[in-house]
Amino acid sequence: MSAKIKSTLKFVTETQTRKEDYKKMNTVLQSLFDNSDSLEFRFPVDYLALGLIDYPNVIKKPMDLTTVKNKINTQSYDTIEDFLDDIQLIWDNCKLYNAQGSWIWKLADKLDKYYKKLIKNYLPMVLVQQTVGKKEKKDDKASKQQDVYIDNFQEEKSSFTAKIKQLTEEQLGSIVEQIRQENPQAFIRLDNKKLQVIVDSISFETLQNYNSQIDNWLIPVKVTNKRNKNN
Repeated sequence: MSAKIKSTLKFVTETQTRKEDYKKMNTVLQSLFDNSDSLEFRFPVDYLALGLIDYPNVIKKPMDLTTVKNKINTQSYDTIEDFLDDIQLIWDNCKLYNAQGSWIWKLADKLDKYYKKLIKNYLPMVLVQQTVGKKEKKDDKASKQQDVYIDNFQEEKSSFTAKIKQLTEEQLGSIVEQIRQENPQAFIRLDNKKLQVIVDSISFETLQNYNSQIDNWLIPVKVTNKRNKNN
């Protein structure tokens, strides 16, 4: 078995890549690119910009979809399993670094399951070793709840990003100070005048609270504007 394989996938087979196999591999990869949930996994993690200074210490082999695409384009994979292993590393790395239950962890888990279906559909010659013991049963209700959670979190993020642009300087300063005190991991000061807030590091529930607070600030403004238009 290839020593390069480092992901949680355990393969029974070791399939040498042929020219026609690269077409199938590219189909699997393109299906992941086309999935709207893969946005966070298409490029290398910019851990410096995100302030994740411990990322290189935790993740020994970073991987992303674009890196895999480049390796396909140069036909750098000796086996199909090496290709699949690289993709699996994307989900494994995310789950290793991020807290279980976080929105990004759940997103990786969702894509992981989708990815396993792609393997069966497009690369059936590859055999993955099944885990010995009690097989986990997928609960459809739980799966739907997870999808709803991810969608809601993405909506809260987009809403927060749009709303803070409408705040006064005083209100913006108040929110930033709250984030600094309650979510220090999401607060990065670039220099004395510039700062950056990593919204992905704020929990769903906390983000909801911030959005509610901003709504309370913005509602009187909207009402005043509406009255002015009617006068």
